[in-house]
Amino acid sequence: MTLFVYGTLLDPDVVQQVCGRTFRGIAAQLEGFKCRKVTGEMFPAIVPAESERVTGLLYSEISRADLVNLDIYEGDLYERCQVMVSCDDGAKITAETYILKAEYRHQLSDQKWCLRDFSGESKEAYIKSL
Repeated sequence: MTLFVYGTLLDPDVVQQVCGRTFRGIAAQLEGFKCRKVTGEMFPAIVPAESERVTGLLYSEISRADLVNLDIYEGDLYERCQVMVSCDDGAKITAETYILKAEYRHQLSDQKWCLRDFSGESKEAYIKSL
């Protein structure tokens, strides 16, 4: 299975903590979605948003065991959905990703999420909380 990631799962240390291994990622973009911080949390979520785009990575070779761990990690806020992503080379690939469930969208802030900020400000505490 191929998974598109856009938030904390971009960080190899987080992936290692969740899956017990890391993945080689390929740069990709998801059109028609936006990525914002979840209010009061260190992590983001994506929701449909016309004219916006989310950058992230594609991880392939996701095993069933990895998927179980990832589903547990993502929890009840998200639903795993199939999407079409674009790679930097122009290829279009079907992947799965985690999208904020409609009933939790009121928790999405207007603040953009940034991996660099997460790594510098929150990563250590976040990993300890897992």
